[in-house]
Amino acid sequence: MGFEKKTLSFFYVWYRNQFGPHSDSLKGNWGGGLGYDTGWVERGRRDSTVPHAPLDGYYDSFSDSTIRRQFYEHQNANIDGIIVSWWGFGHEDNQDKFTHENYSHHATKKLISMCPDDVKVTLYLERSKYGYDKRKPVDVVVSDIIRICEEYGTEKAWMKIDNRPVVFIYGRILGEFRQEYPDDMKAWQDVVKKIKNAGHNPFLIGDSLDPQYYNVFDGLHTYNPIGTTVGQGIKGLQEAYKICADAAKKHGKLFAGTACPGYDDRKLQERNPGTLVMRKEGGYYEDTWEAVLEADADWALICTYNEWWEGSTIESAIEWGRDYLDLTRQYARRFGK
Repeated sequence: MGFEKKTLSFFYVWYRNQFGPHSDSLKGNWGGGLGYDTGWVERGRRDSTVPHAPLDGYYDSFSDSTIRRQFYEHQNANIDGIIVSWWGFGHEDNQDKFTHENYSHHATKKLISMCPDDVKVTLYLERSKYGYDKRKPVDVVVSDIIRICEEYGTEKAWMKIDNRPVVFIYGRILGEFRQEYPDDMKAWQDVVKKIKNAGHNPFLIGDSLDPQYYNVFDGLHTYNPIGTTVGQGIKGLQEAYKICADAAKKHGKLFAGTACPGYDDRKLQERNPGTLVMRKEGGYYEDTWEAVLEADADWALICTYNEWWEGSTIESAIEWGRDYLDLTRQYARRFGK
């Protein structure tokens, strides 16, 4: 089975400021509550928990102008879709009210409604355990994915393969399954079976470079390649991508390779001392992109468009302007040929 080449970015919707449409119900997270005072300016820079600064300022993810600008940057960089970091529908008794539990649900609906024709939306299922939900992980994931298919997956803007709505599943959930179930592979088989019995057939892409997971998922990827490159270098990443890509072709599955511009989470106090992967003036991004190309991946993923907390962004910034968007456009064009 052949897959049309696509480039997608990991996309975050949790940014707030005091001017946003929900500032009365949600506190901002550019620094608030983490020991940083975003009202304090020194030498032209605000005190913040993020290592770099957006060119558009500390924006609000629910601002219409911000969303339009972000979609434009994706179009201009030849990025075909966004993978929205998604944290649940929220407690069933409190879904209509905008809360921290359900902000990603409301954001996803808004992004779908504003999405241009040449950019598609999918999501990153982040949890199988919620504080307000005492069900087992299998039941939570089945329920979430069925509703995702019914509420988002029927939309024209949703990313699909052969009319099957695409859903990415984060490695945190794979870890939660391994903790909960002695045979996590069987648990995932149960998930797929229950979803199909409910009349849905989503295209599930799991966060793992272990080819055994092709037995339960339609495709595999890794969220962030730094875990491999820090320990094994770029060569180790090239080898890991090639093994996973070759296994995908053997099993008729999809492999998505991930490129990353760099990483810096040292300002997050709970991660002290944190991790720094130098950008090398775009060199690290180029190296990881080349690994994606050499593996002949089916899709290319970008970690990330705007995860500002971890310093892995390509979004326009004070430090680099639009350089990483320009670099993305060049690589996405090469990749899509």
